[in-house]
Amino acid sequence: MYDILPERIINKIIPEPNTGCWLWIGAEAGSNGAYGLTRDEDNNQRKIYAHVYVWKKFNGPVPDGCELDHKCRVRFCVNPNHLEPVTHKVNVHRGLAAPKSICIYGHVKEPGNGCKICNTNRAQQYRLAFRKANPLKPRTHCKNGHLLEGYNIMILKSGEKRCRSCHNETTNRNRTKPKTIKRERVRL
Repeated sequence: MYDILPERIINKIIPEPNTGCWLWIGAEAGSNGAYGLTRDEDNNQRKIYAHVYVWKKFNGPVPDGCELDHKCRVRFCVNPNHLEPVTHKVNVHRGLAAPKSICIYGHVKEPGNGCKICNTNRAQQYRLAFRKANPLKPRTHCKNGHLLEGYNIMILKSGEKRCRSCHNETTNRNRTKPKTIKRERVRL
């Protein structure tokens, strides 16, 4: 099935058994990383969309005046059986008319909402990257420089540590504030 494709391309394709899509897991390009990207060794290492590259290997070049439409509506699919050369006008029309119930990675999504799986994965990847760059260190001082040890620590019901000195300062400051009288605005 993949015999025509080079090893570097085969390693970046995962067959999806339910839909028959060949999902691209390599580099991404296009608006919001919407399509797979690779290099075309036949054309001086020029960057090319992955689905176009696979189409060229199986079927030859895309006909002039045409572009490849994903019949399965999954933009990361590179299965040549799911691609069809059509004019730009037809491709846009199909894209607008198609129900948006599948995200670009092939996950089912609710109408009117983004893909929860992709959003969750993106958030987890961001958090992991942030934690690697900024490992958690135990807090030894509060933001005002008070030492967080012994009696100076208040532990709230939520488990959060608070500085007792800062808490006392805030409490005293609020007690000594003169109470202001709220006035109603007069509308003209």
